[in-house]
Amino acid sequence: MRNLLLDLADSIEDTKYKTQEEDFTKTTYIHMLERMKKDFIASKIKSSDNNASLKNKSSILELEQQKHR
Repeated sequence: MRNLLLDLADSIEDTKYKTQEEDFTKTTYIHMLERMKKDFIASKIKSSDNNASLKNKSSILELEQQKHR
């Protein structure tokens, strides 16, 4: 009976450790996901800015090419 109680206590401690480890892993993944979302939004904004700049410069190039024709 005593061995059974000790085994159960060990199982409880092992389960607590594994639960804490999984909670830490979950927290890490959530942090990574939030960082990736922020990076994605920032890259979309930068991409949008670059596209606007490209359109503007393409328009200027087209106007200059028409002047020289």
